[in-house]
Amino acid sequence: MSAFYAAFAVRHLEAGEQYDPATGVLHEVSTVRGPDGDETEFDLWTTCFTARELELLARAAGLTDVEVHGVTPGAYRRQPPTLDHHELLLLARRP
Repeated sequence: MSAFYAAFAVRHLEAGEQYDPATGVLHEVSTVRGPDGDETEFDLWTTCFTARELELLARAAGLTDVEVHGVTPGAYRRQPPTLDHHELLLLARRP
């Protein structure tokens, strides 16, 4: 499973984005273009996680062999998370 990484969201916060450290939620406004070419703005609310949170959630769910890795889109491999990884990759087994 992959999840948005809180450290990346905070480090690379863009103009107009807001990150709530109490909830781990990133808020941004995006634009979608319909088939007729009209554009409409909409709110995106994205929950972001730390590696520790994902590990604790997995263990609380009874998963074993839990690993959390830092990844970027298209580059999924086992490696420690850094501040520049977009996402976290959770690998685990169901007993």
